[in-house]
Amino acid sequence: GDDSLFMEGVNEVLTLVIDALQVKRSLIEDRLKSDMLLPLLGDEYGGEPYFRLDYSVTMVSLLGLAEAAFFHTGEHTADSSSSLNFALKVVKAIRSFLGEFSLDMRVTVSEISLEQAAPRLARLDSGMGLLPSRLSNYGKDFFYTELQSTPYYRLAPLKRRIEVESAVHNLVQSGAALIVKLPEPPPSINELTSFVNGLRGSGVKSLILLRDLTFCEICRWRSGGLSSKCRSCGHSGSKLIGWSLIHNRFKPSIFWTKDDKLLLLHEAKPSPQEFREVAGSLL
Repeated sequence: GDDSLFMEGVNEVLTLVIDALQVKRSLIEDRLKSDMLLPLLGDEYGGEPYFRLDYSVTMVSLLGLAEAAFFHTGEHTADSSSSLNFALKVVKAIRSFLGEFSLDMRVTVSEISLEQAAPRLARLDSGMGLLPSRLSNYGKDFFYTELQSTPYYRLAPLKRRIEVESAVHNLVQSGAALIVKLPEPPPSINELTSFVNGLRGSGVKSLILLRDLTFCEICRWRSGGLSSKCRSCGHSGSKLIGWSLIHNRFKPSIFWTKDDKLLLLHEAKPSPQEFREVAGSLL
């Protein structure tokens, strides 16, 4: 697509965002003064206000950055340098636009979004026919990507994910993380240490290491990874609960949808060998 036309749309949305932030700030300020809705925040402790509105940080979220790049270029950020470069161009444009305003608030660009914003906005866009056909193929439970810049539904090598996230993190002022689900069996302490140490200086601002879990409600057995049968009592029915991070939220298997199960089947989880190789290459 046309980059300049896309950026015009981004600027229009940012103008609305700034107006909304100013209205929200004004409402919070009025509530603090009225001492009705937020009495505890307005109290003083040790002669100082518990909450200083002037010191608070307002975040503009990059929710759906990965989908925007895919919609515009036809390629995923993890698969294409041109798609990643476009995503970086969008982040730079957002920072530049916000920097032009003399705001009475501290505004930062972040990958953090409000809870449930990713599915809610995706459903709204889908219901209004605004979801591009390229993205509608990922199922009715499609979520916009949040807290990361590589789509959760797109299998990508761990090393490439690190490259993408570090590039975006260098431009994001706060609220950015590399999310890595650990393989089974889990890496050793030495391998984890090598991996974490290897990320120092890479540009990755935060690291979240996760592990799936299986819990048997009958015998209380638990183990890392997702199992179809309890290795203690042999139960394989509804009392064997799996837990996994799905769409950046921990979710038990009793609530997994068909699309959730498909996502877990194809998610970007490194194998033990891949994790060891990446940990070694980072040093």
